[in-house]
Amino acid sequence: MRTSGLVAGRHLKSGHRHDRHNTAYYGIAPSVFEALMKRWRKSGPAALIEEFSLIDIGAGMGRAVLMAARCRSRRGGGGTECHAGRDCAANLTLWRAAGRARAPMKIVCQDAVEFQLPHGPCLALLFNPFGAPVLRRLLAGWRKVLADARETWTCCM
Repeated sequence: MRTSGLVAGRHLKSGHRHDRHNTAYYGIAPSVFEALMKRWRKSGPAALIEEFSLIDIGAGMGRAVLMAARCRSRRGGGGTECHAGRDCAANLTLWRAAGRARAPMKIVCQDAVEFQLPHGPCLALLFNPFGAPVLRRLLAGWRKVLADARETWTCCM
C-alpha cells in the first residue's frame, strides 16, 4: 500500500478544467489527522461522530479516507479525487482486506466542485488540495446546498 510521497501539481493532470489549480499531493500525517479529529471532537460537534460522513476533498492516494475508516462512523468515509492515476482504489481494497475498515468507504473520481455532499452531518477535510479559485467555487456550491438542508453540518479544516 502506498499513501506517501510528494507529487507536484504539474504531474496531477486529469483533463479537468481545474487542473491548473492543483497544488500537490502529499498525504496528511497520521498525527496531524488525529490532532484535527481530537480538536474537532472538543469543539462540540452537532452530532455524534457515528452519525457523520467523513469526506476528504482531494483524497489523493486515500490516506485520510483510510484513517477515517478506523472511526466508528455508521455512515462511513469517502472522498473525491480528480486524478484517476492515484492508487486510492487499490489502497481501499487492501485496507478492507486487512480488516482495518470499521466503516464503509468510497472515493469518487471527479472534480471536487462537482462532488455532491452526502445528506446528514458531514465533516469535510481539505488538506490543501487546490488553489483559491477552486476553493471559492466549491464553497459557493456548498452554500447553496447547505442553505436548503438544515440537517447538514459541514466543518472544513
